[in-house]
Amino acid sequence: MLQDAMSASRSYIMFFTLWTFLSVAPVYADPCTQGQHREVNDPRRSTAISPTSGDTMLCDSLLSSPPIWYRFTSPAGGDMPTANPGLLKCSTLFPVWLNGNIPSVADGEVTRQACVTNFGVSCSSPFNIKVKNCGLYRVYQLPRTTGCPIAYCAGSEAPCPPGTSSPTGYTPGCSAGFPNLTKKPNLSWTVGTGPEIVFECKPDVSEFTATQLVNMRFDITWYFDGSKVHSQLDVAQGSFPGKLHEAQWTGTHTLGITISCGVKAKYSAGGTPSPEVKSDGFFAGIEILTPKPLKIKSNDPPKQIQLRPTVPVLCPLGLPLISLCPKLRVEVRVPEIQGNPGVCPQTGVAVGPNVVFQNTACGVEIPSFPTLTPGWNAIVSLNVAGTITSTYFGDKISNVKLATLSFPSHPAWSNYYLPDFPVLVYNVAVQLAGKMCYSHNDPHMRTFDGERYENQNAGEFVVYKHRTLPVQVNARFEPCQGIAGATCNCAVAVKSGTDIFIADACNDLRLLKQGLNTPYSVGVVGCDLEGMKIEMTNGGKKFKITLPTGGQVVITYQSCCGGKFLSLDIHPGELDIDNTRGLCGVLNSNVNDDFLHSDLTTVTPHTTSHPNAFSLSWKVTVATESLLTGTPGTTYARHPYCKCPVNNWDPTASLDCNLNNQVAVCVNQATVTSAFFQQCQKRRDTTNDDDVFEPRVYVDYDDFVPAEAEWRNGWNEASAREFCNRYIFSKESVKRCTELSNVDTEGPVEGCVLDIKLSGGTGWAFTAVENVKVSCEAELRRNTSLWIFDVKTNTTRLPDVIDKICMNECSGHGICEGGECICEDRYGGEDCSVDLTAVPVLFGVPNGGVCDIRNRTCAKTQVYGETFLNTTKLICRIKKYEWEYGEFIQVHGHEEPAQFKQFQEIFCPLVLYESPPSLVIKYLISVANDGVNFSNEVVLTVYNPECFICEIHAEHVWCSVRPGVCLIHGNCYIGEECLEHGPV
Repeated sequence: MLQDAMSASRSYIMFFTLWTFLSVAPVYADPCTQGQHREVNDPRRSTAISPTSGDTMLCDSLLSSPPIWYRFTSPAGGDMPTANPGLLKCSTLFPVWLNGNIPSVADGEVTRQACVTNFGVSCSSPFNIKVKNCGLYRVYQLPRTTGCPIAYCAGSEAPCPPGTSSPTGYTPGCSAGFPNLTKKPNLSWTVGTGPEIVFECKPDVSEFTATQLVNMRFDITWYFDGSKVHSQLDVAQGSFPGKLHEAQWTGTHTLGITISCGVKAKYSAGGTPSPEVKSDGFFAGIEILTPKPLKIKSNDPPKQIQLRPTVPVLCPLGLPLISLCPKLRVEVRVPEIQGNPGVCPQTGVAVGPNVVFQNTACGVEIPSFPTLTPGWNAIVSLNVAGTITSTYFGDKISNVKLATLSFPSHPAWSNYYLPDFPVLVYNVAVQLAGKMCYSHNDPHMRTFDGERYENQNAGEFVVYKHRTLPVQVNARFEPCQGIAGATCNCAVAVKSGTDIFIADACNDLRLLKQGLNTPYSVGVVGCDLEGMKIEMTNGGKKFKITLPTGGQVVITYQSCCGGKFLSLDIHPGELDIDNTRGLCGVLNSNVNDDFLHSDLTTVTPHTTSHPNAFSLSWKVTVATESLLTGTPGTTYARHPYCKCPVNNWDPTASLDCNLNNQVAVCVNQATVTSAFFQQCQKRRDTTNDDDVFEPRVYVDYDDFVPAEAEWRNGWNEASAREFCNRYIFSKESVKRCTELSNVDTEGPVEGCVLDIKLSGGTGWAFTAVENVKVSCEAELRRNTSLWIFDVKTNTTRLPDVIDKICMNECSGHGICEGGECICEDRYGGEDCSVDLTAVPVLFGVPNGGVCDIRNRTCAKTQVYGETFLNTTKLICRIKKYEWEYGEFIQVHGHEEPAQFKQFQEIFCPLVLYESPPSLVIKYLISVANDGVNFSNEVVLTVYNPECFICEIHAEHVWCSVRPGVCLIHGNCYIGEECLEHGPV
């Protein structure tokens, strides 16, 4: 019946008031204690008040849950009625009343039945509430009502009739014998002794005669945000103005309130008061002058949130100088956004705040003064910027929290929480939908604006360069293995600030001359530790580098036809719009200027597929400009952004400020590697470090001339295109990816066709499939409209398409499930490419196999080889040999867990020498992926150059005692020291 009645009333009830509180007070043992219940001053709940047409009916369906305690403080009465008030009472349709007696103080906390008045039923849908008599008042623990409009009743008095008044304004005692006060009182403030802020309320008595005022008295009531905080009764005109001192409210309130005063007039002390006349409200606190919300574009310069105090911050008297007065600090917090797209898919990690602050310690300071001094209300500002990202579709909003902490110098300002300030960040990254630049082998190029072309020139080239920021990507192209007249990417260098990340699969001239393999090498030089975030997946076959532009660089290791090479994809960020240069062109949705030369003036027409003049203009011709030589990036003027703490109001909370903080992207922390930066940190602090990054000595291909491709081996344009379409679109991952927009399939198909023309075969076709998957994964992770958010678990996941994207299609030795390869028993590695029964093949160790103890500790060494697995069974076997009487004698052998760096590079710990390292020590090192089957051995020679000369000859290291040196009992001596310590 209740539900039917509610349905019938919906046309009458357009909306209803929500009586709810966002923060729930903790429930303590005694709900009578101040602070353990909520006060509700709402005379509309009186049984004497019925709703009229057009009124908003009360509804209590959104009360706090679990239920909390309430106290009714209305002048209409503070107790729930114990009898059925009837329908359409208490400003609602279905009133709730107490079916039982009010308990006595001695009864303590009791459970009572509450009833809902319904049509023809006085006690419908009964439920339990709790009641406690606190002596002067009662408190009630009230659950939510089950529907609307249902509300609790409290009190039974009615407003005094027009022309009458009473001390409460409600019955009983309404009388017409009171002064006709109509004019508002004047509210002001001043600085009193102490010093303190004193609020003053002066009644306007201009409508009364002097004779009347002799005996008249006034009741002055002070209100903070509409709630009564203090009263002064029977105030005579001679005692005007009424004053409110800080001591009368600082124990229970802080600033940040709208204060007002109300005045009632009486003909004499104890007489009937007039209706109350209130002053205008005055906000006392810190006002935010910036209009809400602050609207900024994510690539805009910082904008200001301006703050200004409306009353002074006061300084204790007695300080000899105003400059010694402490400053009031307003702290800043920016909670992480919950919900789509604020939570990263799969990982459940919050993207982070959508705003950062420039050149700030996460707060501002307001000066204090001992007196009312000019400048007390000066404006202070926070410089706020939107975070940048490569995701698109959807603006972002953050609520900036501002608060003061403890301020003993002027307690009225302590623990003052300003209202949240919304900042709306317009996502300009919507312009990035479908935008990507790539260099796919051999190398097929695409600009950010989608123009495809070929660059078969050799050397190092600037692929991408930011116009104003110190961000750049270079790539090196060398002749491809198995394709005459074409080049392949074999090295990539990513610069951000003074950091340079290098991935290098090019041949080293020194090793080529010795007939040795050149290992794949990755590392960081510069090590400013703030310029980029590096993710490693697939055992190091794929790296994702996040840049401070919001963009991301993806480097994928591939091998084919006897060679190894790198595929390069660059996904732009919001700060890249209109700011890119290099082989990627200008990101501005205008292909006509994509082939802008390095002189920033000449433009090659985009109608050619081989714009060699444009490509060669971006070739690095000066050695010092190469990013691959290991030279750190140039210094730059920093503009650090600070991430302020989330909800921790601890003033000692650490501050995180750096160039990369403006970037808010979904990074899988499980794949982020700090090893490269840890190595560099040590290298920066000391030369005694065993983490070696060896720049290549490259083969000179300046005389390389690209060949004009011709169809051969029976292939032609039609047959190649038919094969490429059939091969690429037969893959399950590609089928699923084509369901998405902004996934590039046309480019990989064209690249596949060109590869067949260049190579005369289909060996390179698999790279086209991998390139489609890179584009597909980028769309899934950047297009937030595709993310699926679960409101119950507050987690976000990517569409099921991601489950079918596995590297190299699991190499034909596994199945792709959930985006990961499930390998057959015999195979391992992230892409199932490693035969677990095969032992690794070692290439060597750094520096040609020697370690000089003057430059390194020689406590561990990198070992290069193919292919290492990142498992707990990855083991180094180390045999140690010491020099004794002109020969090496094995003195120790042991096995230690290896430290995995990437699939062609690990670290092996060495046996430390027990005595001063004056002799030559030789280590024979082998490695096992499974802890059982060990590889071939490589040799590392550790020596002291003060005693020995060690030279590298081909694959061997030859050592001899340095002339003038003698070896006595394992120690090295020079000249006359030999005679002092005995015969050799």
